[in-house]
Amino acid sequence: MTMKSIPKMFRKAALLAALLSATSAFADPDPVPVLWDFTYASNNGGNTKASGVLTTLDQGDGRFLITGITGQRNGIAFGNLIAPGSSATHNDNLLFARGRQLTAGGFSVEFARHELNISYQTSFSQLGGYTGYVDTLVRAGLGPISFTATRQVSPIPEPAEALLLSLGLAGLAAAARRRRPT
Repeated sequence: MTMKSIPKMFRKAALLAALLSATSAFADPDPVPVLWDFTYASNNGGNTKASGVLTTLDQGDGRFLITGITGQRNGIAFGNLIAPGSSATHNDNLLFARGRQLTAGGFSVEFARHELNISYQTSFSQLGGYTGYVDTLVRAGLGPISFTATRQVSPIPEPAEALLLSLGLAGLAAAARRRRPT
């Protein structure tokens, strides 16, 4: 098969696809945020209930860095997320996709003029050796909770998927056009 036997339109499409893939390899795309729905509630008969959405960035190793939070705890909106390492609780703002979803540092937010930390503790002495998730309202109290975070499924296709779909549709249109009798 020679270059002349390939229709001109297909040669142009192939050249365009090669150029796009070559330039995208050098581009530094903005990371796509991953959203997680979360809920937690007291698991010791208390009345703490919270839910909302965590905005994260995939770290590529099963960890997700929490970059934002929306939602409420007992009907009061969460404030700003506190930057990793700047909390009294040594928060790291990491969420894990599998297994135990938070670390001992957990994540911290501004809440009702206090700092609220949600974390996973092992042998937490202030709760009699409790192991599990903890809602800690710094300088105002703490309590054991059940915590779950579920990744939202995005209906938006990745740019590469959209490009491949577009090229495939263009190829089908060209093939259909060539088959029409003149």
